[in-house]
Amino acid sequence: MRPRLARDLQMRDTHDARTKTARPWAVTRVGTHVLTEVDKSASVLDFGAGHGIQTLRLRESGFRDVTAFDLKIPDSAGEACPTTTDTVTLERRYDVVMAGNVLNVQSSDDELGETLRVMTEALSPGGKIIANFPTTPRKHPGIQSS
Repeated sequence: MRPRLARDLQMRDTHDARTKTARPWAVTRVGTHVLTEVDKSASVLDFGAGHGIQTLRLRESGFRDVTAFDLKIPDSAGEACPTTTDTVTLERRYDVVMAGNVLNVQSSDDELGETLRVMTEALSPGGKIIANFPTTPRKHPGIQSS
């Protein structure tokens, strides 16, 4: 059985093809999936959170234990909520690791493998990764947009 990706849910994507950036005010399909399919008592790691807009949306929707993490926070005006770049965050185990528009921007097989390894290690036993793999943007030279 293949993993069920958030893209399979036919929900609205947040990528703006004109500017080739994510619309910061929108919640990705991954965030929407977490909002509708995950118990609010679950611990959630928003992996690749950027400015934390999805983390904020989850908290506003009643999720009590959501952590925003990114290796590098993008430069732009302000954050929706504090996002940590402290890798100590990854020593904790989470019920759900969500990654909206993260896997598609890894630039090599090694980088993609390392990202998946880190996400998997952050899971509690029985935990779930909820991720998408949008067609754009793609940074890996071997994986092209269709």
